[in-house]
Amino acid sequence: MQIDGILQLIGLILYEAILAFFMGAFFPMEKHKKGYLFLALTPLALMIMFHSSIVGNDSMVYWRLFNTIQSQSIHEVLQNTRFEHGYLLFNWIVGRFTTNPQWIFIIIGTFVIASADWWLNKYIEAPGLFCVLLVEMLMIDSWISVARQTFVIG
Repeated sequence: MQIDGILQLIGLILYEAILAFFMGAFFPMEKHKKGYLFLALTPLALMIMFHSSIVGNDSMVYWRLFNTIQSQSIHEVLQNTRFEHGYLLFNWIVGRFTTNPQWIFIIIGTFVIASADWWLNKYIEAPGLFCVLLVEMLMIDSWISVARQTFVIG
């Protein structure tokens, strides 16, 4: 990870921490919880939904899969044994409405963030620390992937 990536991570962590502090999300929230969750999860949602095909270990594979599936019949799609049939079917259905593979990330990101929002709103009384740690865990996962790839290549 380069310096600009580390600065972006620090900026995002500071955003989450300052937002949680000023909205009182480090303590049990009775008011403004939905507003806080919207503001806290929006940057994460944008990162999930609108990342490039070259970001992440498998994004390009999913991008190519979507482009390949568009020209296939449902029978040909389900012959693929490398991917789960539900994911293949999902790609095939989305491919009937659009030719842009970014929509796969947008739909999946919407579902993931909506699920996280529902779960945080229902079960977590003070979601501030969780949201800050979520950002940090996402970055640590990226660092581990980079370290693993460096080890394999080196």
